[in-house]
Amino acid sequence: MEHIRQHPTTPLTVEEICEIHRLISNGTLDDPADEGRPQSPEDERVGVYWQTNGIDEKIHQPPPASQIPGRLLLHGRSDLNHRQLTLLGHALRHPGGEYKIRAHEASHKVVYESARQDLLGVSNLGLLERFKSGREFIFRSPLDLDRRLKAV
Repeated sequence: MEHIRQHPTTPLTVEEICEIHRLISNGTLDDPADEGRPQSPEDERVGVYWQTNGIDEKIHQPPPASQIPGRLLLHGRSDLNHRQLTLLGHALRHPGGEYKIRAHEASHKVVYESARQDLLGVSNLGLLERFKSGREFIFRSPLDLDRRLKAV
């Protein structure tokens, strides 16, 4: 954490994340060569566990390395609010996932119009696909969301 405090203006890039990972995991992994290296799709997924009463409970699963560039594009965006950023983070993890205004309203405890504007705003940026089912709008996470985020 001292590294982060000493470099507060360093842009958060994949390389910087790898350096932070190298520093944090130094001496903690079975293979020291894995320190600072993103997991490849073939690697067994790692997780952070907490043990309670002799039972391991997973408390965090890092995202696949392939999702990191897209997630970094979300970091620091001023044209999106925190609800929209949360939605896009979920959409990156769930390509093809569907979102509805009422569900967004309930999960973020906002009024219908705020939820509607959140989803329409993300859709208008081309980051969610919008279609109608009866009288209801459905928003879908595109399979190429990473690419679309880079273009916006």
